[in-house]
Amino acid sequence: MTNNSKQRKKQLLALFLSAMMTTSFTVALASCTEDETTDSTEEEETLDTSAEKDSARLTNGSFEYFDDNDGKKLIITSPGSWSRSNAAGGSTSKAASGIVNTATSAWKNLTTASGETYDSVDTAKANWDKLTAFDKLHFYEEQEDEDELDFYENYNIDVDDVPTCENPRTHYYDATDATTEEKANVLMIHNDYNVSGKYGTAQRFTSSTTITVQSGTYAELSVWVKTSDLKFGSKEQDVIADRGAYIDITQTVGSTTLDKLQVKNINTELQNPNGDNNGWVQYTFYLQGCSYATSTFKVELGLGQAKVSSNTWEYVSGYAFFDDVECKIYASDSDTKGWDNVTSAVDVSNQFDMLTDADKKIVKADLNDATAFSMDMDKTDTPFENYNVIEGTNVTTALTEEKANNGKVYVSATDVAGKQAYSGLTLKTTNDFKGVLSTNNLPDHPFVQKIADKLETPDAFNSSKMILLLSSEGAAYTANVKDLTSFTVKANEYFAMSFFIKTSDLTGHIGAGATIVEVDDLGNPVGNESALSSIDTSSNTAVDVDTDEGKQEDVYKGWQQCFFFVKNETDEDRYFEIKLTYGSTTIIGTKNSDYYGGYAAFANFETRSMSDKEYGYASDGSYAKKFVLKGATEEETDGKFFDEASQVGGNVENGIQTSNDEIVKGLASPVNYTGVYGGSGFVTDDETNINQSWYAEINGNKFAGIINKEELENWDVNEYNTAIKNAVADKLGDATQPLLIYNNQATSYGFLGKSQTIEANTYATVSVRVMVSADAQANVYLIDMDDKTHKSTLNWSSGVTYWYDDDGNICTVDPTSKDFKKTDVAFKLQSNGLYQVNTKWSGYATSGVNANDYFANLSNYEKDEVTNDLLVSKDGVSYDYNEKWQNDGNDGIAFYYKDGVYYAYSNYTTPVKNLADVTGLTPRYEAQTEKTLATKVQNTDGKWVTVTFYIHTGNVAKNYRLEVWSGTREGYANPANSFVMFDASGATTLTAETFKSLVDLSKERIDDETLGDDYNGNYVEGVYSFYDAKDFLRYDSTIDKNEVGNSYENYVSSVYEAGTAYMTYEDNVQLIKAIFVDFNLSEQTVEADVEEEDVEDEEEETTTTSETNMWLLISSIVIAVVLLLAVVSIIVRKFVEKARRKKARSTVVKSSTTRKVKAKKQNVDKK
Repeated sequence: MTNNSKQRKKQLLALFLSAMMTTSFTVALASCTEDETTDSTEEEETLDTSAEKDSARLTNGSFEYFDDNDGKKLIITSPGSWSRSNAAGGSTSKAASGIVNTATSAWKNLTTASGETYDSVDTAKANWDKLTAFDKLHFYEEQEDEDELDFYENYNIDVDDVPTCENPRTHYYDATDATTEEKANVLMIHNDYNVSGKYGTAQRFTSSTTITVQSGTYAELSVWVKTSDLKFGSKEQDVIADRGAYIDITQTVGSTTLDKLQVKNINTELQNPNGDNNGWVQYTFYLQGCSYATSTFKVELGLGQAKVSSNTWEYVSGYAFFDDVECKIYASDSDTKGWDNVTSAVDVSNQFDMLTDADKKIVKADLNDATAFSMDMDKTDTPFENYNVIEGTNVTTALTEEKANNGKVYVSATDVAGKQAYSGLTLKTTNDFKGVLSTNNLPDHPFVQKIADKLETPDAFNSSKMILLLSSEGAAYTANVKDLTSFTVKANEYFAMSFFIKTSDLTGHIGAGATIVEVDDLGNPVGNESALSSIDTSSNTAVDVDTDEGKQEDVYKGWQQCFFFVKNETDEDRYFEIKLTYGSTTIIGTKNSDYYGGYAAFANFETRSMSDKEYGYASDGSYAKKFVLKGATEEETDGKFFDEASQVGGNVENGIQTSNDEIVKGLASPVNYTGVYGGSGFVTDDETNINQSWYAEINGNKFAGIINKEELENWDVNEYNTAIKNAVADKLGDATQPLLIYNNQATSYGFLGKSQTIEANTYATVSVRVMVSADAQANVYLIDMDDKTHKSTLNWSSGVTYWYDDDGNICTVDPTSKDFKKTDVAFKLQSNGLYQVNTKWSGYATSGVNANDYFANLSNYEKDEVTNDLLVSKDGVSYDYNEKWQNDGNDGIAFYYKDGVYYAYSNYTTPVKNLADVTGLTPRYEAQTEKTLATKVQNTDGKWVTVTFYIHTGNVAKNYRLEVWSGTREGYANPANSFVMFDASGATTLTAETFKSLVDLSKERIDDETLGDDYNGNYVEGVYSFYDAKDFLRYDSTIDKNEVGNSYENYVSSVYEAGTAYMTYEDNVQLIKAIFVDFNLSEQTVEADVEEEDVEDEEEETTTTSETNMWLLISSIVIAVVLLLAVVSIIVRKFVEKARRKKARSTVVKSSTTRKVKAKKQNVDKK
């Protein structure tokens, strides 16, 4: 570096320091000055900012919302809500693309020389304020150290990025009207590529906005486009056809993506030769929403195309400009802007629908001069037709009923003759209304009249009839809609039903519901149903449409459309019915607080047949269900069977074994289960009796196996069969083919199922029905198949967990509580990852802790059997602190043991004590010993008891086998002449929602002492805590020679919610025994941080004058220190950057699109 350069460095540093000192003094002085106008000024600025937010349906379609960094971003290369990319194999353009300002002064500043000289640093500096950005970019091109100049402006583009075409203006520009230049920003795509014989490229901008088009509405999408200087090929020929700009619309119906609707080969210099609208052309697309599934679309704007990298036929160079990409939503039946009105002006050849061939939806603008197109995503040969609801004919309404296993039927209200309210419920129905009404003539009922305005229906509804369930105190109601004629689905055909629901605000209580139930030809349910549940429309997002007056209104007036899509997959006609509900569908076990007064209304019922393709477009959701009719089978009507039976030459038909099978003559061995004796080597390590052949035999108990009640009369007559029939013939109940273990002598015997897997992060149920004789016990186990000995059950346990704030400090109470105080922080996290006591902790004085001691949670790690070291679990956290292949941080050891003391390091330095030994430090949750997934059933009193395991897995899959036992697997024997039976149970499909609701309901019943012995159980709460996990390893910055950093710095404990980890539950009314286990509360994967470069996150901060004074004084000092460090950092960085630039200047590709910054957050402000 020359002496002059060094001198400039010193001058620059001095200038920065002077400016810093002046700024600090000024800020400090201002902090001591009272400004009475501060609050009002800040309020005005806040209002101005909010007024500039983009409220358009398609975000930033005007291209007027961005941050130009005080004019330094001459081209906005990363427009908010749009993303740029190359087409398949497309090379990155040498020139930048993005938002550009076409206002006369801005375009001139970017593309035109000022005429002033800048042939040296001195002349450039003298004329700097007179130079255009174009001049400055050219000046920088000749400088090696331009960023070291004291007048350097850090533009985001180079001179090669400057467009050379004429100013495209805007479609509304008027030279006589200055206001037309106030919002003159447009999107520019500039294709510039000519390397090694490849000429032109293909790139695009895709909107991040997904527009949803609801049933009964359509979208009007309009795009203005202009092209300039389009050329192709190595000879740079003018584009006449086959290439150009394009507008691409990607649409989905349900979960299916449709073929694209695209207008391509746009060249406005040819398509608008007269230059109307300043050479711009507007394209308009009308997109009608599907009536039975959610319809969406996204927009892509591009210049040049390539489907595969080897095909560059449609590559092009030049410019495409886009502006005012606007979307409006209209009601399809609008009087003036209805679907039929607007599409009547669209040429028939440009009207498309879902059945249109894909190639016909690709419109070539060089062959088709149309600018308006329509896409009907609802066109069908079988539109919806009105279904009329009539009280007493196809609709009956009544209080919701639930039948208990003891035969009693309960309702939720006490004042209905002939109905029994469930114990403890005191609800009344005096002011309720249930039934069918007409909105044109509401009944003279005080509560109905009170909500008359809420029951108003949209003009789009085809019927004024509705079903209203109004419950003043919250009693639960059901409306049954039965119609075997209308609700028939022909063999192998499809059917759809649509209706609308509206509810009052139910404040989190169970809302409205609709259930589709398959029935036989006599109207009897066959055990197949599906439900839409807990619907509360009070907080639903309105389906707003645009009006002629430029306003928006809710087209459905708060009503929510719902669907059932029905498939008959059999060769015979099948039938269904609909149940509409208000409030809880479960009565048994509820209390008054579970009910809430309000209403649910159901209206505009419509039905239609569907094609298989249309059924494929439909999808499940919060307000839609796909439902398959299967028909009644022997198995479904007479009860399920536990397992198929082994057979000799016969077949299984609907659960009934044909002739010549074991099961026809007596008991049969199950196909999927293996019978063994308790205490044998098959299930324990006790081999006392293993040498007795009968004891070691598989399926050797002649009194145990599958029994079919339909075949009892045909059994062979022998001592086995006679004893069995006498014991259980009248006990089978609704079971068709259960598993029986009869004890002709005191015996322990069980059946082992096959290995099953519950995948990680899923919900599952394992359920079986059980019956035992009076003096016997049955046991049901889920055996852990990852235990190679198969001796233990699946189990849940947890270590001790503590409260942590988001900085990793240990607290004595919830740090997010409003009552939390600084004195509740007990231990503070240190740079070595260990903890030291907070001497300001309220419990410090009595804790007996030395302030210099280090602590950690040593209670949860596995202990090495030889060394007693505490181990990080397999695949746990590790850090490569240095170059050694195995050392502290990556040797799998959390803490090292020696002579009764644990140490932080392998050289046995820094002793570490256990947090569990601290007096006064109460954990958030104490450690829990193993809780098994097994249960015992006794005293069923001749009835079937349902045993269910409800399981939510964490990051580890669970491999298990189901075992069912008479007695215990360890060898406890049931007495002679006793029996146990097991039958299949159709447990509810488990989701996150049903798991939570079942847990919450069970806990409420356990905690409610007024219910007596009807409900019993115990539960354990837990929460996932990474700091307390077995796979956690502290980050120690003091030994991090490689500077790998804390891989989990972004982990915060506050985002993890506590829940019920393990619960046993008994319902003696419904005869249920259940075990709930949530492994996810102890087994989770915390992802390591992803390295990202930060960009400044500009946010407006408003503070009052009283807050500002003190902090400005403090911040002025901080600013001085930070600026000083920043200046030193900048100087050092310049040396490095200069060296790199000199090396790379000759080969670098100058494209702003290669300057990508990964940001944690992006703020887009309107310019």
